[in-house]
Amino acid sequence: MEKKYNKKIRTIIALLSISFGVLVGSTLAYYSSNTTFENVFNTGKYKVTTTEEFVSPENWVPGEEIPKTITTENKGTIDAAVRVKFQEKWENSEGVDITNQVTANSVIINFDNVNDWVRQGDYYYYKYPLKPGETTSSFIKSVTLNQNINDVICTGEGSTKVCESTNPVSGAIYKLTITKETVQYSAYQSVWQNTPEIAERTILTYVNRQTPNQVTFGDEICISTECFNVITSDANNIVMLAKYNLNIGSNKNPATTEGLQDQTLADEYGDILFAPQGTIRLTTPGVREDIYNKLDNTSNDNISYYIEKYVNKLKTFAPSLDITGRLVTYSEAEDIFGCDTSNGTCPANTFFTTTKYWMGTSPADDIVFYMSNGVYGTPSYITAVKLGVRPIITIPTSSIS
Repeated sequence: MEKKYNKKIRTIIALLSISFGVLVGSTLAYYSSNTTFENVFNTGKYKVTTTEEFVSPENWVPGEEIPKTITTENKGTIDAAVRVKFQEKWENSEGVDITNQVTANSVIINFDNVNDWVRQGDYYYYKYPLKPGETTSSFIKSVTLNQNINDVICTGEGSTKVCESTNPVSGAIYKLTITKETVQYSAYQSVWQNTPEIAERTILTYVNRQTPNQVTFGDEICISTECFNVITSDANNIVMLAKYNLNIGSNKNPATTEGLQDQTLADEYGDILFAPQGTIRLTTPGVREDIYNKLDNTSNDNISYYIEKYVNKLKTFAPSLDITGRLVTYSEAEDIFGCDTSNGTCPANTFFTTTKYWMGTSPADDIVFYMSNGVYGTPSYITAVKLGVRPIITIPTSSIS
């Protein structure tokens, strides 16, 4: 009896030992993992440089214009805001400040690119954030010594008179100091405070889209401030006619910037004269090359110059946009716009017939075609004619969403 009892006790103890061992083993068995994460923060590079083009004159005389430009380039990776101011100072030959003695407007600052800059207080602010790789235009193009500064006083009588200049500018030194300031674009308002708005350029704007998700004849598309009407489009290119004539020519409107469209242009503004003197003929039948190369007798008074200038201006609005320019052709007038060659008229009240302007080709080699308020004309090639310039431009279809 006692042996059986002892045997049971040993059996129970053995089972307890086994159970305890299993319990301990289950408690200590687990999966383990260790991971280290390295977070890298690359700081932006702020690098803005300024370039000045200026040659100091040795003997500056009244009426002489001295070229001077100053531009700023963003060579970093962070958008920047730019502003500039200038200070004028006159010194005599001994280095004494005589600014207060000099008549106002003795020096004329010739400003440039007025659409890109806005003045507030003493500063001229570049109106757009300067992005990496971009360069500002120059707010100034030249400096002119006023031609009317020669004040002369004569004393004495008869042949003994002595005349001398009383203007302290004579023999003096003019110093124009330009100060450029830049700041990270996202901080310009807090750093400079009370500034004009510096905002992104509106590069391409669809003003009038007749059919959703399609580019349609007559649609109006703008590149910054310059607007155009669609003539044709395909998978590769969109061809558009400028909405108005360019503000160019010998009688251009002085209130606006050269080379841009002007909706107020009339016969007296923006005209280019075609006067080939009756001796120039075409080298290619049907293409009036003399329109491009023999217009008026003054420098830069030809159509190709102004179209190229205008296209370059458009590229400053949209540096990455591929833009080309030319004049409207005879076939476009006939086929696309539906002009009637038998009577020289075109459909009224269309964007094509709203202004007077040159056309780039003709059906024969002895006439010049032009648009004149709904009627396209054929003056003789020896006839002097003054008309506006209204470009055709082409842009990639992929640039329109």
